[in-house]
Amino acid sequence: MLRLLALVLLLAGEASAGAWPRESHRGFVALSYRWLDGTVPDTARQQLSFYGEFGVNGRLKLGLDMGVSAAGLDKAILFGTTQIFPAQWRTRLAAGFGVGTVGGRLALRPSLAIGHGFTLAGRPAWAEAAAAIEYTPETLTFGQKLDLTFGLAVTPRTRVYAQLFASRTNYGPVTLRSELSAAIRLFGDTSLDLGISRGISPHRDNRLKLGLWTEF
Repeated sequence: MLRLLALVLLLAGEASAGAWPRESHRGFVALSYRWLDGTVPDTARQQLSFYGEFGVNGRLKLGLDMGVSAAGLDKAILFGTTQIFPAQWRTRLAAGFGVGTVGGRLALRPSLAIGHGFTLAGRPAWAEAAAAIEYTPETLTFGQKLDLTFGLAVTPRTRVYAQLFASRTNYGPVTLRSELSAAIRLFGDTSLDLGISRGISPHRDNRLKLGLWTEF
């Protein structure tokens, strides 16, 4: 059971990188390219994102979350997260805080994530909810985000995961979109991440994702 839980935490940490701890002095980097179909007005057709994190001591991890498009640097957030529940618990709870820029302005990002590892049809699986607020002091505006993830390791080398993203700026309308992805281990600690995303509200646009993950 302990080995199974360790596998679940490893797989979940790669896919969602939220509630799950990173081993001491171990790192993870994800680079993703997304192609948008152009349905959403005033939105770049191509987006590039970078996510990296490093485990400081098994309970604390530091990281960088960046997004770039044709318009330039969309966001760059330095963050830290710490585990709240005891290490032996199967349910993970992490609180975090980040600071950086969003849209060229200073932004503060407190966050909270909870995840749980379990088995489904004898396969390791996980579920996670991650919430964050991005506050911009210059304009006194804030964005609210909630990401829900469900993942399943269908084979030792392949895992699939479905995500639902909800976001809102100030008290405006809620934006919803879903994404289905598959991560395939290529060699060593490097995986190929493929996904397709569909807008639910207010736009029904489509996006394709091509990414690489690696641990070190």
